[in-house]
Amino acid sequence: MTLRELLEKILNTYLQEKNKPLKDNSLAECLRSGLKDVVSDDLISGSLITKGSPGQGSWAIVPWIGLFDTTMSVSAAKGFDIVYLFSPDMKYVW
Repeated sequence: MTLRELLEKILNTYLQEKNKPLKDNSLAECLRSGLKDVVSDDLISGSLITKGSPGQGSWAIVPWIGLFDTTMSVSAAKGFDIVYLFSPDMKYVW
């Protein structure tokens, strides 16, 4: 899967999927995997990790996926990282 395909999958299916249970949802798992399916295993090693969030307990208004350097940060809220944020209406990704 390419980065574009991953972003389009999330944009095109998130609003429908968030009406379903979060637990064991394939799109939620895709978000939690972050960029793992699109970034080379050679890059995701050492201090670089990827993760994302569809929400915790319930679907997030603004889901995200990102790439983090653990020497600088481990969350989307602190440090320097590459994070894709999706708009609440799923029309945009930043």
